[in-house]
Amino acid sequence: MDNDKRHENVTMFQFFEWYTPADHMHWVRLKEQAALLSSLGLSAIWIPPPTKGTSPNDVGYGVYDLWDMGEFDQKGTVPTKYGTKEQLKEAIEECHKHGMKIYFDAVLNHKANGDETEVFKAVAVADDDRTQEIEDPRKITAYTKFTFPGRKGKYSDFQWNHHHFSGTDWDAKEKRSAVFKIKGENKSFADDVDGEHGNFDYLMCNNVDYDHPDVVAETERWAQWCLEEFKIDGFRIDAMKHISAGFIAHLLSHIRGKLRKPDFFCVGEYWKQNLSNVNIHLENNGHIHLFDVPLHFNFKRAGEEGPSFDMRTIFDGTLVQSSPKAAVTFIDNHDTQPYQALESFVPAWFKPLAAALICLRFDGFPCLFYGDFYGIEPKSSSEPETGLPGRKEMFSRILLARKQFAYGTQDDYFDHPNCIAWVRHGDKHYSAGLAVIMSNSNAKGHKRLHVGKHRAGQVWVDMMGYWNDPVIIKEDGSAKFFCHSGSVSIWVPKEEGKSWITVEESSPEESERYRREEQHVRDHPDDDNEEEEQEFEADHPDLPKPLDTWDHLLEDDQAQRPIPEDRPQESLLDAVEAALKRRGLVAGVSKPHWDGCALDQKYATRILYTGDRQQHADVANTLVDRPTNGFIQQPKKLKNATIPAILATSSPGYHIASKHSGLLSRGWDICNPAVRNGNVIPATIDSDFYCHRFDIVLRPNPKDGGFVAFNIQEIRSYVGAFLAVWKVAAVVSTNDYSKSIGRLGFKKNLDILKSILETLFQATAHGLDSIIAMQILLRLYLEHPEVTSRAKGGIVPVERYLFASNVFLER
Repeated sequence: MDNDKRHENVTMFQFFEWYTPADHMHWVRLKEQAALLSSLGLSAIWIPPPTKGTSPNDVGYGVYDLWDMGEFDQKGTVPTKYGTKEQLKEAIEECHKHGMKIYFDAVLNHKANGDETEVFKAVAVADDDRTQEIEDPRKITAYTKFTFPGRKGKYSDFQWNHHHFSGTDWDAKEKRSAVFKIKGENKSFADDVDGEHGNFDYLMCNNVDYDHPDVVAETERWAQWCLEEFKIDGFRIDAMKHISAGFIAHLLSHIRGKLRKPDFFCVGEYWKQNLSNVNIHLENNGHIHLFDVPLHFNFKRAGEEGPSFDMRTIFDGTLVQSSPKAAVTFIDNHDTQPYQALESFVPAWFKPLAAALICLRFDGFPCLFYGDFYGIEPKSSSEPETGLPGRKEMFSRILLARKQFAYGTQDDYFDHPNCIAWVRHGDKHYSAGLAVIMSNSNAKGHKRLHVGKHRAGQVWVDMMGYWNDPVIIKEDGSAKFFCHSGSVSIWVPKEEGKSWITVEESSPEESERYRREEQHVRDHPDDDNEEEEQEFEADHPDLPKPLDTWDHLLEDDQAQRPIPEDRPQESLLDAVEAALKRRGLVAGVSKPHWDGCALDQKYATRILYTGDRQQHADVANTLVDRPTNGFIQQPKKLKNATIPAILATSSPGYHIASKHSGLLSRGWDICNPAVRNGNVIPATIDSDFYCHRFDIVLRPNPKDGGFVAFNIQEIRSYVGAFLAVWKVAAVVSTNDYSKSIGRLGFKKNLDILKSILETLFQATAHGLDSIIAMQILLRLYLEHPEVTSRAKGGIVPVERYLFASNVFLER
């Protein structure tokens, strides 16, 4: 396994599931998601078979033409299920640009749906023992001739016939299905394959005969073309246990030697629940990887058995235990997902534990599944219940823990059947380290773990956010770490200036409140919905009320805002307040409200921030995968109040009242961007408006649960020229002109604004400081005067803008 220079902890991502939409747009989705996936630390993308299949909807494993990757009109379509050749090349280029390698899913075992029939001699063999002939040889008629009329010899003029196959499964003349072994001089099934069914060379369709020299030469030419035309970095070999081990070794030797690609990666799908016969590849094929199928089944069994499963045995009988350098570890894939032939889906509750077990340990090359991350599409539009949601937030946190902390030597604490743990001590390049603890029982887990005397006094927090209380390392380098029942916690050192995120489901009532409010404002943009909200709150008296302490703030601009009695004063709130006070700020903290949710979501998501309010750049870029919206409240009587320049995040965080007063949101909290340095950037608001609403949308793609593009769905009038985006919102105003720029004509300029926001997102996604990104936004904004051409009262000259930065600047 070649370590990518940017990601020393290499991680693979399988970018498809079986029911990926057949809309010919999947390569476009990959291109759009490349930046996000790279930011999470992914170093390689395994893409589905890009070759032409038997039909427009073929997943790719019914391979017809290896040389057609969405370029020729064959089998009823030009594009494959996933798109065109040019779209594929663009997606690969984008992935390479972001430092990620591309692995083709190479289906070399068989070919399907030939163009013409041939008549030849064959013999039927027993399905459960392919070494046993069950009748006399006879002539059959089969579709074994491949002429590829749509391609017309481009790239390769090789045409396949029955001499190039060792078996087939359909006698077209007799309309009979069986396993037919093709007869011929020196022709038989390969010997160096799995021994299941006597000889498991034959799997399906027309079985490719790699004892034929013309077949070997053609496959070598195709591999060279893939390298030169698409610049791929490796293969995932489908159905490896059905292919001659000698041929696989020869092909890899050819690529790495003659084609001078010594680092070419290869992982094989050798589907066995135990390790029998896998050594035929590990011994004969140097530098080859295999998927750790036994580990997958251990995960499945652990999830199904619950507390009765002994977690100390989770790695027993696995490839990562016996041959760690060869193991590609995984949880699920397109074959194990529901309704597939190899269905063995790991129970949902165990997936966070399984993800930690493959991503945060020393051994193995982890591979995460598209269906786990983005979700699984329904089998059909008439069976919506067969779809499954993705768990992007959870997997993102574990990926970031791997990227940032999972380095160095490892100490295992596999000393209890229901609670195991391990510690990674970091190394000279990544000194953070981590501690992982998990429990599969109905009780909370706890262990005293030693993380090192040099960490004495450090505060460690659960990066998953499941355990709210921090842990302080004792003088001897140990601490008692915790996790909830049936859960996992990932403990990392708390660094100044960083925060970790807790995601909680809000109640159905909270979600319903927000959903009703959202829909009402869409239907009645000029109505603040106050009367309907009061009616809803009267029907649900136990719900937490939106915080409103404006009178208190007006009485004493410098006063500390108390935490209301109806909101418990939790330790994490104290931590935020203490951090602000250390910076010389007088501040109070409000408990967050709920996040916005798509109308088709059953529950909203509430995101809490622990520790210092400044967001960790990588984590912040993974939070939102559905529309969010919010309200900025500005009381009528608060006129000419000086407020800090603020950031509006995509999720409710803590509102921070600075020494220059504060601005409170309902449903969406906002924060002083200069908190980390104790700087407050003054700006003014002079307005009689009360509620100024905005919608910020990462427009969801219903096909894969991801993002189509960053866009502003709707921006209504709001004061102070709030320009709201996913992570950054700028408040810019001047002493004299804030009102004149308060109503910007965005609605007819969405394309221009979209390009600005996309550019800004690229900046923040790559870790650019939010303050600097805000300046970039303003600069871009001013370079596109057409965006503001409809602003009432004109635009304020650039020299009059206040730029938020680490030091106050006024031109």
